[in-house]
Amino acid sequence: MVEARMPLLIVGDEIYKANAAGKAARLAELLGMPVTQVRQLYANFPETHPLWVGNTPAVNLNSLTFPKNPDVVINIGNKFQHNGAAPIVPRGPKFIDMRIDFASMGNVMLTEVPLVADVALGLDDLYAAVEQLMTPALQAKAAERAVEVKKFSQQARTLRALVANNPEWDHSPLIADRVTYEIAKFADPDAIIVNEAGSVAMHSFDFNPIGGRELFYYYGSHLGSGVGTAAGVKLARPNQQVICLVGDGSFIFGPTALWNMARLELPVIVVVYNNHAYSGPHSRVVANVPSGRMVQTGQFVHDYLGNPDMNMADIARGFGVAGEVVESPAQLREALARARAHTVDGKPYLLDVQVARRGVGWAEKPWVPPIRIAGIRQKRV
Repeated sequence: MVEARMPLLIVGDEIYKANAAGKAARLAELLGMPVTQVRQLYANFPETHPLWVGNTPAVNLNSLTFPKNPDVVINIGNKFQHNGAAPIVPRGPKFIDMRIDFASMGNVMLTEVPLVADVALGLDDLYAAVEQLMTPALQAKAAERAVEVKKFSQQARTLRALVANNPEWDHSPLIADRVTYEIAKFADPDAIIVNEAGSVAMHSFDFNPIGGRELFYYYGSHLGSGVGTAAGVKLARPNQQVICLVGDGSFIFGPTALWNMARLELPVIVVVYNNHAYSGPHSRVVANVPSGRMVQTGQFVHDYLGNPDMNMADIARGFGVAGEVVESPAQLREALARARAHTVDGKPYLLDVQVARRGVGWAEKPWVPPIRIAGIRQKRV
């Protein structure tokens, strides 16, 4: 590690569970080492830290913009959820793997140094071992590397802020990025964000497990866990604001915890990104079967959730939770203020935010299968 040209630290959920984010930051600072995270449940490193280079965009380190070609990779506490044939840590760099969950160590990725340890205790020992090897020359090398990493980190923050320059920023229905931006401005400094909003980017929140905003993300490829997770988080953390972000497709798989919120007086704010569509399945068909009949004809049978549109605020009222439909940025800011008033009063609240469908292959009025059973009945029953 001390002799590496460009070491890279991957953080994972064991850091959050061991309350060891500060120790991970201290190790990164000692080596001037960039930090990333492959998909996990929590945000495990302060996202405003100058050595943070962002989450890995895809499940492979090669998808990182920076650094390219690290020569040493160390994982602290990440379980590594592979969903393809390519290993997350590619062949080439030396790989050090520290975690207590050892069952999958070395099964997929070549591992030079497996370290089975509680990550909080392991980080203490690793820091002590590295620190005693840091000669003045190595310290200077680490300081130079840190300057390079910080330069990229600042550039990335500047580019992320350009999201507000989108020409559709003030449109109605809202673009998803505008919804996220407004919620991030609204959320308390120590808010807990429960995210089951699918492909929606979680920009602007600046998650920080060391006393700042926290993230609870859905892990598997199932749908419907977001609302129930938010209820459970509020039970465990009653003195922190809990905001649940959920896509409309995910929401209709599991809205029943709204009833628990009403009965138990769990003051959670639920925000539904409602584009009346399964955007994930739609995009995967376009990407994986571009020559297929659905893509060629524009007649997608599996992804449009309109005609008739579902009113999520009405669904919430059926479970005893107040809510409203939001159709513009101005309405969203006003609705968030009403949601805060409800939660201060001890009651949950739901916002059904109308979000524009974006991506390849969407029509203004998507095709619907021409099936109308009422008209073909031979008997009016």
